[in-house]
Amino acid sequence: MGAIVGIDLGTTNSALAILDDAGRPTIVENAAGSNITPSVIYFETGNGGAVSVGQDAKDQESLFPERVFQAFKRSMDHDDPIAHTATNESVAATPVELSAHV
Repeated sequence: MGAIVGIDLGTTNSALAILDDAGRPTIVENAAGSNITPSVIYFETGNGGAVSVGQDAKDQESLFPERVFQAFKRSMDHDDPIAHTATNESVAATPVELSAHV
């Protein structure tokens, strides 16, 4: 039997939990060692269009606010993509696509 996973996709922060062998939920730490991850996405224009998620993405907000997406969960029921324009490049993604990165 595979692991049972639960995701709390929050507007500000998100978390992931699994059920342990005794059936108790256990929050999984992210790569930074935290049990919550900021629900923030950053799209780089170089480096093959790499995507950063969480605190790394949030740290880019003051430098490149036009490439940072946050609070996109509030638009989850809308079909129109959220679009931000970066230098000579446009990034467009629906809230569902952004949520998949988180």
